[in-house]
Amino acid sequence: SAEPGAFASGVTRYRRRASHAGSWYTSQPSTLNAQLEGWLATAAVSRTAASARAIIAPHAGYSFSGPTAAHAYGHLRHAAAVAASAAGQVRPRRVFVLGPSHHVYLEGCAVSMASACDAVLGDLVVDTEVVESLLATGHFQQTTSNVDEDEHSIEMHLPYITRAMETDPSSDPTDAHNPGTFGEGFSVVCIMVGQVNDQQQALYGSILAPYLEDPENFFVVSSDFCHWGSRFRCTPFDQKTYGKGLQIWEYISAMDHEGMDIIEAQDARGFNAYLQRTKN
Repeated sequence: SAEPGAFASGVTRYRRRASHAGSWYTSQPSTLNAQLEGWLATAAVSRTAASARAIIAPHAGYSFSGPTAAHAYGHLRHAAAVAASAAGQVRPRRVFVLGPSHHVYLEGCAVSMASACDAVLGDLVVDTEVVESLLATGHFQQTTSNVDEDEHSIEMHLPYITRAMETDPSSDPTDAHNPGTFGEGFSVVCIMVGQVNDQQQALYGSILAPYLEDPENFFVVSSDFCHWGSRFRCTPFDQKTYGKGLQIWEYISAMDHEGMDIIEAQDARGFNAYLQRTKN
């Protein structure tokens, strides 16, 4: 279920606007390109590293999250670059983006009904065939353009995906001599995630598992991890869980890293228990 009018059936496809450009991040393509490439260069992944298949990256405004997100998106750049230069490596041709719903109540998940997304550096084509396949399961709702464009958790990843998949660091979409191929050669599938219980987690996991197993797919999970503060009704802090004498920021770091360790261990039950205990 969801808020009345927030989601609908038979939604007409639309081009998703970059509605947070100019506020959460710059709307100037050349400036944005230079920012993203600068952050990616600082967080470059070793060329000998194994290619990742999924990353978790933040969705705050770029002034807060941009440099941190580069450490995740360096792995997408690496996956694209290695495939371009090494035999037997598969370049991602479809990027799934899963982001939480901040503004409307949603039980389960919804798919973006956009046919294309403006990522400022270029348009990203949505894989509408995969979207239709997900809808055919009967377990996904459809976003309207208003709900889609109000949500930032997916949009904040689209420019980074565009820049990371363009493996020539010198390319610039505004440079007539070296415009690159921004947004070409791959598609995206955007999924808004609402409240999901243990059974729904297993259900959506089973639906998405075949896509995750396909090396041509890459997954981006949108999360800022801890939102600590009274405005978020999240203020865990004590002197025993992670040791005595910690400052609040040290407690938050320890709590987040505990969650990261559980995720890396792929321990779904342990992660649910962690969420129940920490409310993080």
